[in-house]
Amino acid sequence: MEKNLLGALLKMERLKQNREQKDVAFGVCVPSYLSKIEHGQVKPEENILRLLFQKLHIDYQGERFIIETHQKKILEYFECLHYGLDCHEIYSELEKYQEQLSYSVLAIDWYLIKAFEKKQDIQLLYPLQEAMNQRQKSYFQILAFMQEKSKDLKELEEACKNLGNSYGYFVLCAAYMEQSDYGAIHRIENQVITLAIEEGNTYQLASYFLFKGSAYACFNQHDMMMVYYERSIKLLQNTGWTDLLQEIYYNMGATYINLKEYELSKKYLDLVIKRDNEEDFSLLHKKALVHIRSGNIKQGQEFLKIIKEKYLSNPGLLNEADQLKYEEAVFECEEDFISNPQYLDLLENLRKALEKEYHFGHLYFYADIIVETYAKHRKYKKALEFQERISYKIQNRDF
Repeated sequence: MEKNLLGALLKMERLKQNREQKDVAFGVCVPSYLSKIEHGQVKPEENILRLLFQKLHIDYQGERFIIETHQKKILEYFECLHYGLDCHEIYSELEKYQEQLSYSVLAIDWYLIKAFEKKQDIQLLYPLQEAMNQRQKSYFQILAFMQEKSKDLKELEEACKNLGNSYGYFVLCAAYMEQSDYGAIHRIENQVITLAIEEGNTYQLASYFLFKGSAYACFNQHDMMMVYYERSIKLLQNTGWTDLLQEIYYNMGATYINLKEYELSKKYLDLVIKRDNEEDFSLLHKKALVHIRSGNIKQGQEFLKIIKEKYLSNPGLLNEADQLKYEEAVFECEEDFISNPQYLDLLENLRKALEKEYHFGHLYFYADIIVETYAKHRKYKKALEFQERISYKIQNRDF
């Protein structure tokens, strides 16, 4: 495995430096022999490896004590990742030795960690695939999905199951949520809960209940939503995982807007703690809507004003769907806005953008007002087709 890794490291560094095989091999070996080294097809002599590394101006680290010391920190990093603990301090310690780590038997794990920390993309890892063990390949597939947003989940599902821990299933839940496959979240419930309990992994258990509650929230199934959200809240109380709690409170607030239980919505949205003393777009948007729809137009417009000043004045901060969400909320401040033909046009554009950029729950949030607007403008066929599509999605959610 180490020889395969050495060849893969040579290839990775050569590609990073944009150098051809004949250039690196010149004076050391023939290019075809270097190609075999890079693909782990031969076991070269130590002096040839040393010369090839020198040609690339790198020093391979093989000191046993140094490797064992760094390996302990790497294992600690991945354990923290699995249990939802802060990994950044460990990363900072490892970063001090990145030259040693980058060209050692720990190189693949180090590059994986850098990718998880978003200090590099995964392109540098592609030449190292042949030297990866199953665990490393699983992390690589997870990173590939996270960074490249592939729609094909087969490789991700295999990778997560190969990891054999609740973290892998957490990643799967996130992927299923992103692709609106809420039924799949339900189907892996036994595996997730069993693994999380066996590991004593409170974070992943609470995360799964959050995903399950959110899946129900996407269909306004608030009774079941509350069952799973309350389980998650109980697990998270008196812990440092405030981000998960904030997500639950936000989702509950958004769901109660659709249920027209505005006081409950305000209650939960007000529980969401501001990040860096500032509210993000989604929270501002929901606070604007809950006030507008409960009749407090002026208060709603105050939140829309903040969005305009903070986000719309800086192009690129919002995607198309979020920009249209803002414009839709502005229309709702007007009297009889549903009758406005321009509102109908905006709503159709919003529908397309939501289908493109978000999972189904975001579109479902607007389902009632879309149908009402189609009917108002006598677009009965469109209203019926949209209702049928929504009904089909709900009936086939496999919950």
